[in-house]
Amino acid sequence: MSTAGSEFRQTALWRLVSTVSSIVTSLISYRLYNDYLGKSLYGLLMPVVLVVGMLPQFDGGYRLAINRRLLVGGLGADRRQLVDFAQALYSWGALAAGGLGILLLTLYSWAPEAREADQPWSFYLSLGLMGAMAVLSSSQTQLLVGLGRQRHLFALNALGAWLYVGTLWLLFRSGQVQWAFPIAQFAFLSVPTALAWWLARVELPGVRLLDFHWNPEFTQLFRQLWRDAAPAFVCQLVMLFLYAADFLLAPHLLTNAAASEITLAANLFTIIRRFLQSADESIWPRLAAADVGATRTSSALVRINAVVYGVVMTVAAVTLHQFVGAYTPNLQPAAIVLWLFALRYLFTGLASQPAYYLYGHGKFSEIARHLGLEFVVAVVLSFVLAPRFGAAGVAGAFTLATLFGVAGPLPWAYAKAAGVRPGAHFLAVGGRAVAAVAVAGASSLFLMQWARSWPATMAVGAAATVFSLGLFTAWAAWRASREGRVDVRALASHF
Repeated sequence: MSTAGSEFRQTALWRLVSTVSSIVTSLISYRLYNDYLGKSLYGLLMPVVLVVGMLPQFDGGYRLAINRRLLVGGLGADRRQLVDFAQALYSWGALAAGGLGILLLTLYSWAPEAREADQPWSFYLSLGLMGAMAVLSSSQTQLLVGLGRQRHLFALNALGAWLYVGTLWLLFRSGQVQWAFPIAQFAFLSVPTALAWWLARVELPGVRLLDFHWNPEFTQLFRQLWRDAAPAFVCQLVMLFLYAADFLLAPHLLTNAAASEITLAANLFTIIRRFLQSADESIWPRLAAADVGATRTSSALVRINAVVYGVVMTVAAVTLHQFVGAYTPNLQPAAIVLWLFALRYLFTGLASQPAYYLYGHGKFSEIARHLGLEFVVAVVLSFVLAPRFGAAGVAGAFTLATLFGVAGPLPWAYAKAAGVRPGAHFLAVGGRAVAAVAVAGASSLFLMQWARSWPATMAVGAAATVFSLGLFTAWAAWRASREGRVDVRALASHF
């Protein structure tokens, strides 16, 4: 077993643990929101929490540029100098994010919808300050990727998820609904930050958590790294706005109650997507470092994702409406909203590994161009469709927009970069996805007749998923056995 392969498997496993923790804690959180907040307050407050969580993405692309340089062996500067530069850069970035967070949330507190909630300004101030903490936490934990400790990053993410929901539960139960969010955010951010700093100091003794010292060498590094950071930053911003625009636009185009349908659906499908991206996210550092076998693994993941996303998104489309209606009836979105999200995230999933392949090879401008067009089309269509169709209009706008990004141009760019004929790529991926949708749809619709409660609906979804994926795995095993070899690598190559 190669060291690189073992590291990839460990990283993918911890990514899986992290995402399972996120799913379970999110389900608990939604039940708490249902019991203590209600639909209107949920629709008002969750965008605030999500915006604070987005602030670390405004990092100028330097974190990704620094991590890629650390992975491939530096910039002419040594490893320690790169890390010290990063710590200084993000110490100042945290200060800026704190000021920006306070400003944005102060403005938000003056909005008519926020005034209806009757929350004191100190509430918004505390959440704004969490913006600084979010930037510091993200920079410290993401540094672990560049230090070759990506699996530790995912372990800390899992810990943070449990700290958040545990703190939320304790404060809701004690009647502190108003301060539950900022305090839970602090618990979620502070403990992983401290542990990530300790891990960084194990690797590089003496590294500071906060370092406001800036020297001429850092200015030179700042300029040198900008060539890589600028396209990475544009790519980050485009992806950020594309996958956040639906729930950010919804409060301005819809009522609070209708906006909460978009927010909940976006949260649910984002969690599912993160779960399914465990292997995709784990492979890009290997691609960046040009590890032997990384390209072969990436190619196998493209085919596997076609089946996995086809199955999971179909099962979600069939079961989620009934599950949410039973589990959190006060927050239930319309069925058509969930169906449209499932279709959108199916196309997103089919393009997941192609996007990470381009990401790992530093083709940030390529990704940004295609996803940027998808974003523009989605926003324009939202303004056209939302007044007539409500939440379904916003969901439909973002689904139609995939034709201009992840459903067409981006996979085409991947095929050209990977030396694959685009037609062959679309045929291989599309054929597997259609077959997966057919099998998962038939099995889940058949089993839904026994779903009478939310636990039963979860069981039906799990059973349909296991059956469908098992069928495709058996098919891959049969194909591999004809060549006299059945192991993980053979299964992956015949999926």
